[in-house]
Formats: sequence, C-alpha cells, structure tokens
Amino acid sequence: MTLFDRVLGIGYDRAKSMIGTGDVALRRRVAAARGVAPEILYYLAADPAPEVRCAVARNDAAPPQADLRLARDADETVRCNLALKVARIAPSLSADEQSRAGALVLEALETLARDALPRVRRLLAEEIKSADGVPARVVETLARDDDIEVAAPVLEFSP
Repeated sequence: MTLFDRVLGIGYDRAKSMIGTGDVALRRRVAAARGVAPEILYYLAADPAPEVRCAVARNDAAPPQADLRLARDADETVRCNLALKVARIAPSLSADEQSRAGALVLEALETLARDALPRVRRLLAEEIKSADGVPARVVETLARDDDIEVAAPVLEFSP
C-alpha cells in the first residue's frame, strides 16, 4: 500500500494530524486526494508551501471557499492551476450546484478574470473561450481586457 492509498483511507482526525507535520510531500499528497474532507482542503489552501496550494487548486474536490481563497493567492502558479480547474468545472455545474456554490465559484472566476498578471487571465480565457454556461460577466471582463491575447480567444469563440 502506498502512502497515497493510506492517506485516502484515514479518518478526519488522522488526516488533520498528518497535515500538521513539516512534511511538505505528505501535505501535498493529502491536498491532491479526492477522499479528504473539504475542511482539510480549505485548511491546506493556506499552506505555506506553494506546491501544496497548487495541489488544492487542481483538486476538483476542493470546496468553493478554498477556490476563492486560492484565487487571491500570492503565487502565480497557484492561480494558474486554479484558473484551469475552475474554467473547466464551472460551466458543467448543475443548476442545484450553481445555486449552492455559485456565488463563490462566480467570485473566484471574476477574481481570476481581473488578475494582475496577464498569464492568469490568458489561461482563463483559453479555457473558457468555447465553453457554454460561463457567466456573462466573466466573459465580458475577459473580452474587454487590454491584453489582446486575453480578449482575442473570448471574442473569437464567444457568441
């Protein structure tokens, strides 16, 4: 059994004690696991190690509150990983999921669409350029971007 398998099979209290260690690799594995409680992933979204926060940003099981926290992360790579994930999953949210978590997902998308770094906005624009169900405010923000590499994909593919 690998360490990753053991992490998936542990309870909340054990996972909590494991992420309290100084072992960055272990915290990263916990952050990447699908079977971890949302509270653990939210906690790891504030981890001091960028590679742990990147793992949370890529994890589809991370709660919307963690995504919103990561949308404001100081590390560009964390925000880029989050942009790729949120742009991929946001259009596929069911109506029920949108009503429960929609405000947080929308806020994370809008935050990323206004990111100070063009690289983050470009990644987001490329991911959503032909997706249905992306909130109009996000599409409009990207379409009006001063950076042509951000605005062009959205303008070219968006109805």
